[in-house]
Amino acid sequence: MPIFWCVCVLGDPQAVKLAREMGNQMKLTHCVNGFVDSEEDLPDYGQLGCGGFIVLDGDHRAISKATSAFMEVRDLAFHHVEAILAAVTAGKPPPAVCPGEYCRLEVAPDGQAQFQGEPGICKAVKDGLLTISLLGRRSRGKNVQVPPSAVRKINQDGSYADGKPQIVDVDVEAVVVIPLLAIAILSRLQWMVDGLRMGL
Repeated sequence: MPIFWCVCVLGDPQAVKLAREMGNQMKLTHCVNGFVDSEEDLPDYGQLGCGGFIVLDGDHRAISKATSAFMEVRDLAFHHVEAILAAVTAGKPPPAVCPGEYCRLEVAPDGQAQFQGEPGICKAVKDGLLTISLLGRRSRGKNVQVPPSAVRKINQDGSYADGKPQIVDVDVEAVVVIPLLAIAILSRLQWMVDGLRMGL
């Protein structure tokens, strides 16, 4: 069973107070509630909180140094974390592409050749297929289902996950960003923790 950490990353001595307050407000009972009280002790990689999560395995190795950012992809960020946790708790490797991750369609489905090369975002992973919502100017709003081998994952900095440079032609109007409070994120995380504990 995984151990869940809720860590206040304020990076100054007020972190202990904020961590206690958050623990009390969220009634955090199924996770370790901690804090980082110095900026030099913060991780030098990944994202934290609303910007994504760092996920470690049982040996404290990073499985994901930065999941999808909630502030960028909203609820898909939770599906990203859930996909990783579901795989790891089942003793499997995380999916090659998770919900909330950007990719480029390298091999279009039969009859949809016009979508080859289009950027998209993974919406779901089910039965070995990815549901990709396309974001390019000529494909905006279209969904395709493809195997993971048909896409190339794009890192959050715009480069391909395999290290090759990438320029993404994304229609920014198709990406909606809604800033929400971290409390909403922790509420959903507590629900995920409780669900995993109960075997849901």
